[in-house]
Amino acid sequence: KPAPDTLRPLRLRSKTRDLVFLSEPQTLEEFAFCNTAGFSSRSDRTLKFEVPAKKADDAKDFSGFAMWTRLVVDEDNVVDVKTQKVTSHWAYVLALMADKPVAMKAPGSLELKASVEYDAKPVRYTLETEVPV
Repeated sequence: KPAPDTLRPLRLRSKTRDLVFLSEPQTLEEFAFCNTAGFSSRSDRTLKFEVPAKKADDAKDFSGFAMWTRLVVDEDNVVDVKTQKVTSHWAYVLALMADKPVAMKAPGSLELKASVEYDAKPVRYTLETEVPV
């Protein structure tokens, strides 16, 4: 359940055409299922996304950050929602950053400050950004 005065994330099918990616993807979370040694109960990360001039029209409707699963089983087996050829139960999660799309300036950059609290029940994600206009 989202905290008061925050927006619920939006889930989109893995083969949706409703997303336009403004920048190259980056890793928000990374962990090993079999190796919990040194695992922290909290993760803080800042990611910077560069939005090129060729995305200026799409940047006029910035809504949030898309997240998806990329599961590396071994060297030969990777499950990646973004590159799947067929629809699956894996979904994109769109973290909406405002109640309406925001027109951002491109070229430009977006900085995402992310905190993940793994010891919270359920796990708590806090995402913050300032959109350059």
